[in-house]
Amino acid sequence: MTVNDPVIPPDLRALSARLQHAAERMERLQLLIEALGETPTLEAVARTVLEEGLAAVGARRGAVLQRTGDMLTLLGASGYPEAELGGWSTIPLDQPLPATAAAAGEALFLGSREALVERFPLVNQRAFLQTAAALAAVPLRLDDRSLGVLFFGFDEPRAFEREDRSFILALGNQVAQALDRVELTSARRTNEQRQAFLAQASGLLASSLDYGVTLQQVAQLAVPMLADWCAVDIVSEARTLERLAVAHVDPAKIAWARELNERNPTDIETDQGIGLVLRTGEPLLIPEITEEMIEAAKPDEEQLEIIRRIGFSSLIIVPLTARGRTFGALTLVAAESGYHYGADDLAFAQDVADRAALAIDNARLYQEARQHAARATARAEASRAVVAVQFDLRSIIQSITRIVAEQVGDGVVVRLVSDDDQWLDVVAAHHPDAEKQQSLEGMFSTVRQRIDEGFNALVLESGQPLHIPAAKEAEFLQHLRPEYSGFHQQFGYHTLLIVPLRLRERIIGSIALFRDGSRGPYSAAEQSFAQDLADVAALAIDNARLYREAQDAVEVRERFLSMASHELKTPLTTIKALGQLLERLTGQPEPDRARLARLMRQLLQSTERFEELVNDLLDVSRIQQERLALHPESLDLRELAGEVLDRFSEGSERTEAHTLVLKAPEPVVGEWDASRLDQVLTNLISNALKYSPD
Repeated sequence: MTVNDPVIPPDLRALSARLQHAAERMERLQLLIEALGETPTLEAVARTVLEEGLAAVGARRGAVLQRTGDMLTLLGASGYPEAELGGWSTIPLDQPLPATAAAAGEALFLGSREALVERFPLVNQRAFLQTAAALAAVPLRLDDRSLGVLFFGFDEPRAFEREDRSFILALGNQVAQALDRVELTSARRTNEQRQAFLAQASGLLASSLDYGVTLQQVAQLAVPMLADWCAVDIVSEARTLERLAVAHVDPAKIAWARELNERNPTDIETDQGIGLVLRTGEPLLIPEITEEMIEAAKPDEEQLEIIRRIGFSSLIIVPLTARGRTFGALTLVAAESGYHYGADDLAFAQDVADRAALAIDNARLYQEARQHAARATARAEASRAVVAVQFDLRSIIQSITRIVAEQVGDGVVVRLVSDDDQWLDVVAAHHPDAEKQQSLEGMFSTVRQRIDEGFNALVLESGQPLHIPAAKEAEFLQHLRPEYSGFHQQFGYHTLLIVPLRLRERIIGSIALFRDGSRGPYSAAEQSFAQDLADVAALAIDNARLYREAQDAVEVRERFLSMASHELKTPLTTIKALGQLLERLTGQPEPDRARLARLMRQLLQSTERFEELVNDLLDVSRIQQERLALHPESLDLRELAGEVLDRFSEGSERTEAHTLVLKAPEPVVGEWDASRLDQVLTNLISNALKYSPD
């Protein structure tokens, strides 16, 4: 310093330094404001403020955290070792830490380690706070809204002057405005993207009634805009989950996810995840999937390894509901992106799910209407087929079997109870595959099933249908006869349905349907349709049987009437001839009285014979009506036989070639109906004389 240099008092020198420092800060703040005005993302806001702010406040470390629901999420950090960044990633607001206090609206300026530990004892357990000698944490607020926290850490204790506090608060204010602007811009952009997504998704869902295909397209559309993973599951008739769609940006992971789902199917009866959503009909939002949540789910070692490999970070499951019924779920998973879902994401996912549910329900209603029409046509066809073949039992069974197979089955087997009620005989077997048809025919041609064997016995006993889905294969194999195992080993069974052939409180057989393809269990509508056709078949089969029995009865009656007319003609012819002869003889002046007496006896015998034949016909009628009455009395059979032989010895049926001899040296006494035994002996002897003229 020279003699002419002015002497600046120390106070003025300190004031000048402070003013210069303030000017530099204002310049930095202005530059920061300009830079923040151009930042396109939240992460860029954090990066910009830390690049300018750390030097401006003299801090070694800093972080910007965004408030999302009940969590603080790290947007950016500087000055922290990589190992300590994990502690900043998410911080629950209920933890007593400087950042959570600032998020609640308190500006913190703690100038020493002692002050920090006294206020927040938990900092000693947090690696990212253990080296802080002083810190400043200010809320990022705008219009009474908490947007997050701006945090600075210092290696040395320091006194936060009023200018320091004002500058840090000013920084926080600018960061809050920048975050709000980016969020508004992002929300506007996101809203536009979501509206475009909804329009495109709605177009896909309305483009086809094959909802399996359209749902897969929607799931692919959702990745990566809405999720890293997207899946759609539907509850099947068997109360199991059927995965209709799954999508990921990596096709290899899609195949892997399908395999994983098949090996570890979701249990819809659980109180977690999809099971909870299906039971309650309420959506599920998990903003952050923590290690504690994963362990609480108690996965096995393989599942735990898979979950950690995927790296789930957040989850949304929303129900698919239509007409008041929840029948499936849409699942969105954030993984590789590290995104954390919020309330807005949940509302949007539910909107997507509602549109998908409506499309699925409409497609199902359309399919049900088509199936109803097809089955009504099939019922009419079955009725026409029955009428067309009239009473041909074989044709009736074949027609019904074919219609059932076309509408419901893969394979169909029809069995009828045998006439002796001991066996259940296969009368028809049909399969559209020629090789399987040949195998069925060969199998049933060598096997006869007793009425009390296998699944059919359960149906015949209960009179109710029996449905065994593929999931119960062990139960199926338990009742499978060894003779049928060859077909099962070669082709397999997917599911089994047996319906009874019911007829007036009586079971006359069964129709068994089985699937050996990839189709699922028989639906309730399919089971009802199969039973309807079985009832039609039972009535037609019974009518055919009754017709056959009637035809047999008519044939027997015709044979009987032919024989009866022949038998009746013989005595009538004799009576007529004797009458004519008596007429001529009585017209003579001197008739031969001895001859007249002999002819009269012959006429009487022929009349009696005719009466006996008429009585025989009446007896046949009584027997058929179960009205034949017997009147037993004490009788010597020897005397009865002698009386019958006496009648034949004078009758015209006996010729000189016949000798009638009674051999009965002793009486044969018993309780018999004399008139019936007389009929029997008379018929036997008459036939013997008649059919042995020589």
